[in-house]
Amino acid sequence: MKETRIFQIQIGDKEQLATKNIVEGTKTHKEKIVIVNDEEFLEWNPYKSKLAAAIRNGLQILPIIKNSKVVCINPLEESTILHISNIVGSKGSVFVIDVDKNKKSFLNKLVDTHKNIIPIYDTVDELSFSSSITGKVDALYVDIPESEQIETIVEKYGSLLKNEGFLMLVAKKDDNAIIENDIAGWMAEQRAGLNKIREITTKLKSQFEIIQEINLGLNYGMRPYHKFYAFILAQYLHKN
Repeated sequence: MKETRIFQIQIGDKEQLATKNIVEGTKTHKEKIVIVNDEEFLEWNPYKSKLAAAIRNGLQILPIIKNSKVVCINPLEESTILHISNIVGSKGSVFVIDVDKNKKSFLNKLVDTHKNIIPIYDTVDELSFSSSITGKVDALYVDIPESEQIETIVEKYGSLLKNEGFLMLVAKKDDNAIIENDIAGWMAEQRAGLNKIREITTKLKSQFEIIQEINLGLNYGMRPYHKFYAFILAQYLHKN
């Protein structure tokens, strides 16, 4: 049986997602740290992490477990990196490829305390990436705001995946739709731009099986998590 790495903890009158801190006292924002049976748990806020929002909105498979090797490409949320590090544990690896060098100071700080986080500074246009990544990896997490770069990124780094490894892709929907301010309009707004997501999944199907698409704008009855984003889970199918 796989060891549980994501937990529900009571914070106030609500249950929140959490991971067990592998380095005590570490947090990235104003998350709560809760001690249960002498173990430290870090709140995982879905408003600060699109991966947490995907879990909240029904992600069927989280392809990150203890000892996993994960490549995170340009993750825009510090919280996501930290929680993935907690999930894979000290014997797992989190390779963070920062194509824009926009998280250098944060990564340097985390690397000092989290030995399973390996930063790699790269550019989208380079033909080869660092040799720091040895062997195939279990999962690829991609969070690129420019949708036109997604195909290039997946083509470049997809080869790092082992056969039947998983791609977790955060993609931006069309945010130009103007919708009436009523309930029907709100629902239409949440669906707006999903045609762009369909275009992305169509291109992925030559190498991947699409497992699930999640609208991160949905959070029924409450403020949307990530209004203009969707989450795609796909499995790599190597073809000889």
